[in-house]
Amino acid sequence: MTAVRTPTAYPSTLIEEWLDRTGLSAQRATVIVTLPQLAFLLVAAYLEGVLAETASIGFWRSALMFPGITAYIILTEPVGRRLRNAAIDALRPLVPVDDDEFLRLLAREPLFNRRRECMSMVFGAAVVLFFRPWQSLPSWLTVYQVLAGALMFGLLGSIVVSSLAATRLGAGWSVAEDINVFELQRLQPIARWSLGNAMFYIGGITLSLLFLGRFALDLLNVAIYGVLTSAAVVVFFSGMRSTHRLMLQAKERELERVSRTLAAASRALKERGDRAEQMGILINLALWRTYEKQVEELPDWPYTDEIRRSLLVSMLLPLAAYVVPALALEVLQRLLLSP
Repeated sequence: MTAVRTPTAYPSTLIEEWLDRTGLSAQRATVIVTLPQLAFLLVAAYLEGVLAETASIGFWRSALMFPGITAYIILTEPVGRRLRNAAIDALRPLVPVDDDEFLRLLAREPLFNRRRECMSMVFGAAVVLFFRPWQSLPSWLTVYQVLAGALMFGLLGSIVVSSLAATRLGAGWSVAEDINVFELQRLQPIARWSLGNAMFYIGGITLSLLFLGRFALDLLNVAIYGVLTSAAVVVFFSGMRSTHRLMLQAKERELERVSRTLAAASRALKERGDRAEQMGILINLALWRTYEKQVEELPDWPYTDEIRRSLLVSMLLPLAAYVVPALALEVLQRLLLSP
């Protein structure tokens, strides 16, 4: 499978640029990155003489978390790229410049800062030094933990910074003031991109819970779940903040225009003495009142009810990762222990 090429006019993250430069598809890159980790894990367990002794579900589930999350990050990157590029394409008709100038605008105001992405990757990799869940394990497995954990946390750091930076999309652009407010529904790709960002975080949370296998619904775990899912919701709305402001300004401009028209028609109604002219003005007033109500009812955000429902349903995935395995284990234990 060949790599999906993205036009250089579109902004790209550090991981996306690496995929482009190497010419690798996300699937091949995942195999190249994670297969050596799995091989090192097996060799380390064999060298330490614990390969057979540690053949428990809990051990391997925790050990496979690092390559699992790493694979998840790489595989979902092209999806985020397609959604972001579609959001840029949705904003393009609103910017009153020609195509060449629009490309220069994208290049002049880059979304992603390579220096910050690299620094966040280094910082994320350093986190693993303080994350020591395997202190009792032999040295080769500790080496695996440090190397695989540094890669995973490094990629996570880069992704977090780039996703936060991407919320500035279109914030500094000058858009046309003669926007048709009834065409703002075309901005829905921005909402789908924001939903994709939120679901990336929620999916990562769910996957990590499945690997860790900590299913106790205590106060601390519930608090962590609440904070992380709340962060995903913040990411969802932050990605649409500038678009929300644009839609709100467009509605306000249109309502001001309608208000001026209604005021002028009201004055004309008082000035006209002819009954036929008054009747024509009254009909015109009624039409403008109906139009005003339609504009007021237009949404201020680009998301639809379907997108909002998708976000709400996805927020339940981490909770399901807690509850479902615990219930399945309880049922299995009762079946095995029952006479």
